Amino acid sequence: MIRINLLKQAGGKAADPQWRGGVSRPIRLISRREVWIGAAFLALGTGILYFLGTRPPSAPPDTAETPAVAAVDPVEKASPALQAAEPAPPPAPVEKQPAPVPRPEAAAPPPAEPATAVAGRGYQLSALFARRQPGGLAILIQVGPGAAYQARKLDSPARLVVDISNCRVALPREQASQSVDHPQLKTVRAGQFRRDPDIARIVLEGQSIPPYQIHSVPAGLEIRLEDRAPTGKP
Repeated sequence: MIRINLLKQAGGKAADPQWRGGVSRPIRLISRREVWIGAAFLALGTGILYFLGTRPPSAPPDTAETPAVAAVDPVEKASPALQAAEPAPPPAPVEKQPAPVPRPEAAAPPPAEPATAVAGRGYQLSALFARRQPGGLAILIQVGPGAAYQARKLDSPARLVVDISNCRVALPREQASQSVDHPQLKTVRAGQFRRDPDIARIVLEGQSIPPYQIHSVPAGLEIRLEDRAPTGKP
């Protein structure tokens, strides 16, 4: 009430909106264009505030459930074609070896002795065979060629003894003593009669000793005995 009265007393100058400090200013009207521009800015600001207010907060990255990715060697990851295209490393230098000096050829060894002879010690009796032949019996003594021997007849009982010098007996057990198919003879046996010097002995035993002959053969010695009975002393 007091303010209204003061304004009225002032002659209505203070209540006049055009009066400012005693100076009269003209009233400026806002155009329609400025109204639309202001409305557009207001709508844009309202939309930005709405977007910022309604957007949910971003969740932090979940590292617990993320599987670990193993590191891949770039050499292994490269394709086979790229690996094949890579140039091969240069070969290592090869040291030149000196040429081997040819050694003088050794003299050829002398030919070995027959299998039935003992190297450096003499002969070896390795087999004894008795076989029938027309008109008599043949005893093959396998000792190798060139063996020296002595033969003699003994009585009570009748025996033919053949001693082979420088010879060792290596007969199978079944050949050391065997029966023979002859009218007067019964058995033939062989054994080591003496050591140092070595003497092998072959003995033919029976009722009587028939006529016989001893021959050297490539395998050793062969005793040929006739089937007929002896007529006298040899």
